[in-house]
Parts: sequence; C-alpha cells; structure tokens
Amino acid sequence: LIDWSYDLLSPQECTLLRRLAVFAGGWTLEAAEGICAWGEVDELAVLDLLDQLVNKSLVSMESTSEQPRYRMQETIRQYSQDKLLAAGEAIEARNRHLAYFEAKLAEAGPLWRTAQRSRWLTWVGQEQDNLRHAVEWALENDLEAALVLVGNLGFYWPQVASSLEGRRMIARALAQTEAHPDGWSGDNVEPRRQLLLAGAWFTDGFMANTGGVNPDIRTSMEKAIALLRPLGEIKQLAMAYGFAGLGALFTGDYQTGLAHGREALALARQSGDRWGVAMQLITFSMIGAMSGPEGVDALAQWEEGMAIMRELHDSWGEAMGHMVAGNAYLLRRDLSTARQHLEQSSRLFSETSYEFLANIGRSGLAEIAWRQGDYPRARVLYPQVINLWRLADQRGGIARCLECLGFIAGMQARDAAEQVPLLRRAATLYGAAESIRRTNNSPMHPWEQAEYDGYLANLRDMLDQDEFASAWRTGQQMDLDQAISFATR
Repeated sequence: LIDWSYDLLSPQECTLLRRLAVFAGGWTLEAAEGICAWGEVDELAVLDLLDQLVNKSLVSMESTSEQPRYRMQETIRQYSQDKLLAAGEAIEARNRHLAYFEAKLAEAGPLWRTAQRSRWLTWVGQEQDNLRHAVEWALENDLEAALVLVGNLGFYWPQVASSLEGRRMIARALAQTEAHPDGWSGDNVEPRRQLLLAGAWFTDGFMANTGGVNPDIRTSMEKAIALLRPLGEIKQLAMAYGFAGLGALFTGDYQTGLAHGREALALARQSGDRWGVAMQLITFSMIGAMSGPEGVDALAQWEEGMAIMRELHDSWGEAMGHMVAGNAYLLRRDLSTARQHLEQSSRLFSETSYEFLANIGRSGLAEIAWRQGDYPRARVLYPQVINLWRLADQRGGIARCLECLGFIAGMQARDAAEQVPLLRRAATLYGAAESIRRTNNSPMHPWEQAEYDGYLANLRDMLDQDEFASAWRTGQQMDLDQAISFATR
C-alpha cells in the first residue's frame, strides 16, 4: 500500500518524503526547510510539498502550538528511511539535522538567563526526540557538536526529561574526550575546546543539582571553574562558583560553601551582569542562612537580589528567590513564613509552566503540613510530589518524600491502638529510601541527616528488633516503582 502511494508521488514529493524520515518525534516547517531543502528540493517549495503530502495522508499536521507540527506514522517513516538509504542521502540528512539542532540549541543555551527561557523551554520540550537523535549522531560522528548540544541542555532538560538521562549523555561525550586525548587535554587545548569542556562539566554539575546528586555538584563545577578561569569567562565563572558553593553547602562543608559564594558574588559584580548579581545574591543568601555564620546578613543579600529581579521584571527569578527563602525559613522552623514564600514560589513557577521547580515548593509545603500536625494534608501532597519526581527521575527527591512519610507513620503510631503496622510501614519506607539514596549517590543534606537519625532511633526503640529488620529488608528489596506504589497507597 505504501509502495503504491509512493509511486504516485511527484519526484520532488518523493525526495522530500524520504528526507523527512530523518526527524524523530515530528518537525516544524522551519526545520523541514532548514534540513530537507537541498538539490532538487528548493526551500521555497517545501511548504507546498508538505501540503501535498498531508493531502495524500502520508504526513499529518497538528496545529496545537505556535507553529504547526508535522508527523508521519512509524511504518511510513521506516519505509521512507529505507528510501533515504537507497538514495544515498542518509548521511547528508543526518549531518544537516545535527547542524540545525546544534545551532538552535547553541542559541537557546545562554538564554535561560533571560525572559526568553520560557519560549525555549517549550521548544526543547517539543523537540526532545530530535535532540536525542542529534546527540546520538554527534556522539558517533562529531564530538565537538556533541559537546555543544549537551553543554546547552542544562537548564532545559531536567524540566522536560530527566537529569539522569542528561548526565548520561554528558558522560558519554566526556568519556570520548578522555578516550581521544589529542587536542582535548594537556596545556595546548584550544580555547574553543576548553570552553566546550567547561560547558559540559558545568551542565553536569547543574543537572547533578536538579537530580539531587549532591556530591557531584561541587566536583563537576570545580572542574568547570578550572577550565573557565584561564579563559576569562567571568559570567559563566560566577555561575559555576555559585553552584559549587551550593554543592559544598549540601555536603556540609560550610566554609568552602561561603568562600565559593563570596567569589561568585564578586565575579558577578565585576561582570556588570545585573541578572547574574541578583542570582548570586539569592544563592549566597541561601548559603549564609543555612550555614549560619556570623558576619553574613542573609536577609539583606536576599532582599537586594529580589529587588533586582523585580527591577528586571523576571518572575522566574522572583520565584527562585521565594523558593530559597521558603526553604531557609523551613530549616529554621518558621513554618508560617516558610509557607508564604513556598506558596508564592509554586504559584509563580506553575504560572510559567516550570512544574519541576514548582514541585520543590510543593515538597516544602507537604513538610510544613506534617510538622504542623496536619498529617492528612501531607498524605495528599506527597503522592503528587512523588509522581512528578518520578516523571523527572528525581530520585533524591523521591527518597526524601519516603523518609517524610516514614516520619508521619512513626508519629501516628504513638497514638494508635495498633502501633506495629504503622511502625513497620515507617521501617519499610526508611529501608526503601536508603536503597534509593545509596544506588543514586544522593546522600541527605547534613541538617536532614541529624533529624532522620533521631526518628530512626525512636523507631528502633518502639519496634521489636526482628520486626524492624524484616520491614527494613522489605523496603531495601523494592525497586523504585514498588517503593513508590507502597508509599502512595
């Protein structure tokens, strides 16, 4: 049937149809014109040819976004791929596909710091299959292009796919630079390549942060810093120091966290980048508030950063500031103030479709609920948080939710007529969470660990030793989906 339809096409329609098979997950008119128009297919003819393929039911069109997207059924795509190979055009098509998406992502990458981030986030979400497709081809054929792609995915990818997947792509690209060190290591690396390597390590650290793999944040960011400093890339260097400071904070090295935070703020001020200054003020306020040193006025830093974000009309930056403040007040157990900030953060992020970031606020609101004794509210919120973390593959966040649900079960057991089932539930949740953290290299924050140790000791006192060991072992043996199913039932 496809042969019959194909034979009825004009030569130009045949050519375009087979070239369209290079796309994964659909395409736009702009992409088709940029990738498929060469030789006998003129760029100005692509729209008319696409319309003909739609009319002949070989291509479908969706008008749900700003610009229509086109798709073809998988059977037609496979047939067209065979034609593309037979025509000897497959390599040219893949190279053009890679060049197009490399250029688009190189444009999008730096704009996460601007009000255009929402538009590009939508684009990455729509094109994620094509971006995976491009990365795969680049990893096999063009290492520099692969590094451009993975180095510019950092802000966007965790919000449309997962940090874990993104870090795997980065690891494959960096492994290739290590396997072929000529031109990629030593004292004679070209500045352009040095910048690409720095971008990959920065993105890896960024995704380690969004993925909750706290030890890797600082490690990757400090590798980026070592590459960026000789290049004089002050804006990027400031961001790397800021995230390295957070990585140090999250692993309990408060002095290094403060030192990196101060350096980040100084570099941002030196660069004259108002948005960068605001971001580093907000970041440094978080480091200062959570490490609690003398001589750091975290509130003043935060207020200055928020004032700049408001001046820049950056609602995303304001939402980030409210999230930082909410978590700082939560740590200090000022639950009323924490709730105000986290509700504001979640609202602002949700309004602009940043559901990944909004979920951090929801997680904090769930914690406030159980700390105030509203266990039913917490039991409603945590499944919502867990399900979104599962979509994002945020395993550290899932583990934290399981631990908090374990705290709730343990506290409810104190007043229950039948204590053992609730205590066993708590032990099972703790066992499952520990397994997730261990396999994901995602230890607790130091301030979480101290509280957890107290709850765990109380549970051991209340539950028979054999009962505890059995329930803990049950949790340890669960895979991720089993643990989520147990926690949310």
